[in-house]
Amino acid sequence: ESDSHIIEILLSKYRNDNERKIILTCSDGAASVLDGNLNQIKQYFDVFSCQTQGILTHFLEKQNQVKVAAEVALKVPYTIVYVVGDELPNNIIYPCITKPLSSVNMAKRFDIAENRAQLLSIIQSYPNNVRILIQEYIKKDYEIVIDGFSSNRRICIPGYVRKLRDNMGNTSYCVSGSIDDLPKHVVQSIKKLILKIDYQGL
Repeated sequence: ESDSHIIEILLSKYRNDNERKIILTCSDGAASVLDGNLNQIKQYFDVFSCQTQGILTHFLEKQNQVKVAAEVALKVPYTIVYVVGDELPNNIIYPCITKPLSSVNMAKRFDIAENRAQLLSIIQSYPNNVRILIQEYIKKDYEIVIDGFSSNRRICIPGYVRKLRDNMGNTSYCVSGSIDDLPKHVVQSIKKLILKIDYQGL
């Protein structure tokens, strides 16, 4: 079934006044559909949300994630939003990455450009009028995923996963660590971000 049929199916087949169901969404498109119909379903289902209909979808757009991250004192790379077909600005920092602004209506993708010529070539592969994020590329030593859960403004972040190797046949090799190993100000900023958007879920 398409995302547009999710609500009809949920309410007709899985609604139960005596037993709440938990829905784990596995795509931005599905999460956005549930978020857009939150007022209809929240009395029957527990879903990932920001408590107010439409707010989660707002934060699925990457420039809104960058803005709120900066507001809670997380370091963020230089970022601009570019509309394909417009004149490319001259203030881009290279190397840079590009990705669709929202993965709700477009497949997830990620490209790296070392210079303006490469960036123009990447942009030409997008349809006109699509909004993309152009962001300073951070040459990282490693990448971590911080996992946790938020419910009723209580936040639990037990640990993190450090990626040691990935993109090898769609597999990854990771190690996990305690949240106590990470800088306290980073963990506190993440908690502030979750509270600021009133997020509930994994």
